[in-house]
Amino acid sequence: ALSKLLKPLKVSLNHDLEIERLSIDSRKVFVGSTALFIALKGDNWDAHDFWQEAYDKGVRAFLVEDRGIVFPPDANVIYVENTLDALQFWAAKHRAKFDLKCLAITGSNGKTLIKEWLYELLSPFYNVVRSPKSYNSQIGVPLSVLQISHNHEFAIIEAGISRENEMHRLAKIINPNIGIFTNLGSAHDEGFSSRENKKLEKAELFNNVDLLIHTSDLGNDLCKSEKIVWNSDEISQENILGQGTTICIEVNNKIEKYVLPFDLSKYVLNCIHCIHLMRYLSISQEDIQKGISKLTHLSMRLEQKQGLNNCTIINDAYNSDFQSLENALEFLNRQIQHEERVLIISDMLETGLTWPQIHNKIIRHIKKANVQEVIGIGEDFWSNQKVFESSNFRFHAYKSTDHFLKEFNSFMFSNKAILLKGARKFRFENIFNRLALKEHATYLEVNLDALIHNLRVYRRRLNPKTKIMAMVKASSYGSGKNEIVNLLEYHKVDYLGVAYADEGTQLRKSGVRLPIMVMNPDVNQIDSIIKYQLEPEIYSFRLLNAFLSYFEKNNISKYPIHLKLDTGMHRLGFEEHDLNGLKEVLINKEVKNLIEVKSIFSHLKSSDDTENENVTKRQIELFSKLFDNLVNVLDKTPIKHILNTAGVLNFPEAEYDMIRLGIGLYGIDSSGLIQNQLENVMTLKSQVSQIKKVPKGEGLGYGNHFVANEEFSSATVCIGYADGINRALGNGTVSFRVSGYSLHTVGNICMDMLMLKIPSKI
Repeated sequence: ALSKLLKPLKVSLNHDLEIERLSIDSRKVFVGSTALFIALKGDNWDAHDFWQEAYDKGVRAFLVEDRGIVFPPDANVIYVENTLDALQFWAAKHRAKFDLKCLAITGSNGKTLIKEWLYELLSPFYNVVRSPKSYNSQIGVPLSVLQISHNHEFAIIEAGISRENEMHRLAKIINPNIGIFTNLGSAHDEGFSSRENKKLEKAELFNNVDLLIHTSDLGNDLCKSEKIVWNSDEISQENILGQGTTICIEVNNKIEKYVLPFDLSKYVLNCIHCIHLMRYLSISQEDIQKGISKLTHLSMRLEQKQGLNNCTIINDAYNSDFQSLENALEFLNRQIQHEERVLIISDMLETGLTWPQIHNKIIRHIKKANVQEVIGIGEDFWSNQKVFESSNFRFHAYKSTDHFLKEFNSFMFSNKAILLKGARKFRFENIFNRLALKEHATYLEVNLDALIHNLRVYRRRLNPKTKIMAMVKASSYGSGKNEIVNLLEYHKVDYLGVAYADEGTQLRKSGVRLPIMVMNPDVNQIDSIIKYQLEPEIYSFRLLNAFLSYFEKNNISKYPIHLKLDTGMHRLGFEEHDLNGLKEVLINKEVKNLIEVKSIFSHLKSSDDTENENVTKRQIELFSKLFDNLVNVLDKTPIKHILNTAGVLNFPEAEYDMIRLGIGLYGIDSSGLIQNQLENVMTLKSQVSQIKKVPKGEGLGYGNHFVANEEFSSATVCIGYADGINRALGNGTVSFRVSGYSLHTVGNICMDMLMLKIPSKI
């Protein structure tokens, strides 16, 4: 049927296959026998290169362009001129089959949050389907639309664009009858001739809707249909620090009051969009308030924390549909630091499927995710335990969350990755709290999605063949190694860079397979370096001779090393006057048998300073000269690299074979060129311990260096210089965000506390 719909160039159909899922990424194939692999092409990747990996995972149906690939005889293959065009055409035809309420959401920020909130808010009233994760691109939108089935009553689809002349394609696929335009910010400005043109391009999504909801900031000419236009400045709002927000808004010419369980302004504004839509759908104010009270931030999605007995706990206790289950199991499968994986899952509600259909799908998902133990919670799992007893994983059932917690003891799990996947009514947060280590009130929150976003921002600037070395030294810039490295390996960086051998050893012990370069190897750790297959940076004759002696003594041949050249940093590396001596060593036949020079590199000292670009250009010129000189004595050309994060942006002509990506991964652009394109990865969070009144004329904190010139309130926060807050940051030097407000420090920073001034308006 699909081959007839797409009118392909040619087909090779050997047997009928019923397709249950689509795959565009060979890494994410779970149940290959029922998957169609679509070979799409991006700016820096081509899925045609990975068809064999998909086939090896059981895929037997392929949608490809004619690239001369020879598929095995049992594969069904449809050949089209352009796979993305075919996917979008298919999705548009699929959408046309269904007469349902279809909401499209676009804007610079808040799309995913509003979509997920509306999914929660509308699910009691409609059978809702929505875009998975942040599927809002030219690829993500058709994949989202193709999820729509006859039992769905309401579809919520995100749409995002990054350049001109894209939205009309998405509008044709989604064909929405309701729209929400969240806001217009600076994101993707570089892809449009002006901010106004970007707004008009996004508004093309709503040309044929019955209703459009947006703020007055966007004007009143976005479409010709009915509009709900609201002004954020006219909304009455009362924030109680740390306790939420009460708002009064005008709906149907009447003022309605709602209490929201958050106080950050961006969440408040996003929630108002949801309220207006629900009132348009004739959902009562009482029901809306009941739903809003249960809303949470998206941090509950795949939140990862350290658990008891060296376990890793992944909390996805938000909903229990099959799409999110597959995403969560895929995430669980990446946790290579643990050999055993455990799934704690609740009954799946409101799926529209019979229980046999549900348990068959669950079993298929679990088997492909390499899960060794499953705990089912709910009446369905309790009543149907025998269905799972013959499976190749250990299975236990409990009637309820309370039943599980009553039977729970801290020795049930040790050194395992545990995924919590449950519907909200099962209150899996109680299980999460029991399994997770009791943490300090101060902690560092790491956004893994933001990290991968930043990786893609830099990757788009590179030649597709250029390798990436991700710097993960100092615990990935303080963000924690295992979780970061698992993700980087999954997203196919080519190398990892660490400062010392013990960092690389820990990564190997956690299951990391990527090549790891040690930038400051110690001759006393050569045993560990060799045992764990780490690749040393060699920057001196002393170090080179120590490794050569060890290799010869232990009959080790062709061991990979990396040569560091000093072109002006004057920190580590062979200098120009060392080159003749280095060549004499490398040309020796016995030495050639002992080592393989994997790369030759240098380090730029001023790549983020364009005012001194001549310094960097001299370094690049010298590096190329020294590299060419050394290559003459080697049997094969090694990887050539000199660019760090800032160098990628300021000196792209020196991209060579590989770049080293460090601080940019974590959301900091030291060049200042693309900071608005990067996302914040790390947020240091703490709690307010007490709020106090400070009388006029009274001093506050050690040393009495701050004296109040008027009475005010202060918030004492349980974080101080023992947690890394420099003592010099007291007395108004910096501010911290508390419940959406910016509060400046008062008094000196204490060892484990600091004080903030609360403005009188709060």
